[in-house]
Amino acid sequence: MLSANYELLKVSISKLSDIQNRLAEVYKRLDDLPTQIDALLKRETTRKLQLEMLAVVKGYHEKLLNKDPSQIFTDWQRDPLTQADLRFLLSRLQKARQEINVQDSSDPSTALVASTTAFVEVNLKNLLGYRYPEIVGTVDNIYMPWLDAILDEKRPHSAAGYTQKANQRLVATIDAILKSPLGSRLTLIPGTEALVACTGARDYVPPGHFTQRHPCPPTRHEDGQPKERFFPRIWPASSRTTMLWCSETIDTPGRNGPNERIFRKVSLIEAEVMDNDTPTGVLFLSLRQEPEQRLPAGNVNLPPDTLCQVAVGDLPKPQDRLNRMYSLKNWADGNEAIKSLSEMIGAVNLERSRIAYGARTMTACEVAKRNLTDLTRLYR
Repeated sequence: MLSANYELLKVSISKLSDIQNRLAEVYKRLDDLPTQIDALLKRETTRKLQLEMLAVVKGYHEKLLNKDPSQIFTDWQRDPLTQADLRFLLSRLQKARQEINVQDSSDPSTALVASTTAFVEVNLKNLLGYRYPEIVGTVDNIYMPWLDAILDEKRPHSAAGYTQKANQRLVATIDAILKSPLGSRLTLIPGTEALVACTGARDYVPPGHFTQRHPCPPTRHEDGQPKERFFPRIWPASSRTTMLWCSETIDTPGRNGPNERIFRKVSLIEAEVMDNDTPTGVLFLSLRQEPEQRLPAGNVNLPPDTLCQVAVGDLPKPQDRLNRMYSLKNWADGNEAIKSLSEMIGAVNLERSRIAYGARTMTACEVAKRNLTDLTRLYR
């Protein structure tokens, strides 16, 4: 009982130590939570502000779309209801824009919003009768610096910085692919094909022999009578006897049975991503896994045996040979190589998407800057 209690005490102490370690990990994660929560809240707040600004753009578009065609534009503009609606839209836009500027947001999503809302705010102020210097000041003092920040590569969270980092990650991922066992054979050239794995199993039992023991056959005296097959034990005190045993060597012919191979190949495909049948200009890579093939050794379609790992043994059944080929290291390494390469190709596609997204938002901002510059010339 004492021994059992002592063993139970040791187990309890071990469990308490494990619980302490887990609690320490929990406390550490709790310490990290405020920073993570702040980041999540900031992303959520930015998203809501972006939606608010886009809602104003949509509201402004609806206001213009629903204008009475028979009403003269100047009369529609001066109508008290029109003025009230436009002031409400401008108020919502300015509030959201100011709050998002306080957060110093210059990411690609914000870039798309900023490049659009600039013209909406200018038009709203124009319709509400703002003085030209104030309209020009909105462009020069608010939107131009904002667009410049979005296009600044030195700012890590800007659209330009976002695109630059994505490009750096893309280069690093491609380098890792070209250094991987399977990626180095594919060389990231679309249309190339590479061997993933090749294994084999040969049913073979070599010739041999084994020794078999059996009771010795009776021998006979000169007169033909059988001799005694038993003899006394060594110790004289015993009268019991023991049977004599003989050994016989038996030869076995061996077996040279079926000899098979299985192998797998993959090919690299590159295709343009389509958006509702519209080309996007973004090229995605994918791995196409060819069906595995099982062929007898010596077939012309097989990889050379120098690339195959072959197991030899007592494997007369087809399923036994297949299971043995699947269990070899070459096959397991090939499966792991496909999994690893697929993940890296997924990372390449993700970074290409990010680069395309960032580049398009930057283009939108460049176009917006040029158009805003041309627009302000009309007010000067």
